[in-house]
Amino acid sequence: MDLADIRQAIDGIDTTLLNSFVERMDIATEVAKSKIEMGKAVFDPARERSKLSNLASRAPERYEAQTITLFRLLMSMSKAEQQRYINELKGITVSQKAHATAAASDTPFPHTATVACQGVEGAYSQIAACKLFDVPDIAFFETFEGVMRAVRDGFCEFGVLPIENSTAGSVNAVYDLLAQFDFHIVRSLRLKIDHNLLVKPGTKLADVREVYSHGQAIAQCASFIEAHDLHATKYPNTAMSARWSPAPSVPTLPPSPRAAARHSTAWRCWSPTFRTRTTTTRASSSSAASRASTPAPTAPRS
Repeated sequence: MDLADIRQAIDGIDTTLLNSFVERMDIATEVAKSKIEMGKAVFDPARERSKLSNLASRAPERYEAQTITLFRLLMSMSKAEQQRYINELKGITVSQKAHATAAASDTPFPHTATVACQGVEGAYSQIAACKLFDVPDIAFFETFEGVMRAVRDGFCEFGVLPIENSTAGSVNAVYDLLAQFDFHIVRSLRLKIDHNLLVKPGTKLADVREVYSHGQAIAQCASFIEAHDLHATKYPNTAMSARWSPAPSVPTLPPSPRAAARHSTAWRCWSPTFRTRTTTTRASSSSAASRASTPAPTAPRS
């Protein structure tokens, strides 16, 4: 089987797994009804231990630990669904005051969303998007403004952009665009930046004369650039510069380790730890009143 055939087989297995998962979760309500009739608690630790032991004994030895982890998670989700059903029957709800207190930090982002990022695969914005969303559907744009337009025009639900850096300061262009497009910041993330200098295999650091990268990254690595007497040329994005070079001998500086792994051999060139704050923005047509009890995500300012 070639890779395409293997992936097609995996897709088929995943479809079967998803259907089985939905069927298992749907039956949780019936389990809850039976437990109510029999006066049993949702959590039966003896039954759960016995079930996990049986499943582990039936699994191939090499997958025993993974089997326990998978089915323990499935059981936890089933118990949560059973408890939700029972609470609904009893009319138990979380108080509005408690909900409002917890919502700011506990309200999760959607597990899936269409997200606009600047750059290419491996860019720091893409890494941030994958931390903010479980399964983001990412579209890449060459400029910060392109990200904003994608959200404004409804092509993407969210945009992920850097707004400030502990070494190089605020990314003023993004602040200007936030005001221009009248968008809200709905969630922020601190992301460690770990830059790399990419060169062709066999290139010596002493032979490097010019580097290409985003202006913010060049500013962050100014000490390294000055120490090695390098000429820096600005490029729209760090990861984009990793896959482009005007000549075979011209290195790029400095994409994320993920982009470095995708495109070239890398030297570490920046040892102090520093972080950048990345934001998400979202456009929505919902009214201000309907958003009052849901702090995130929000819509463009009215």
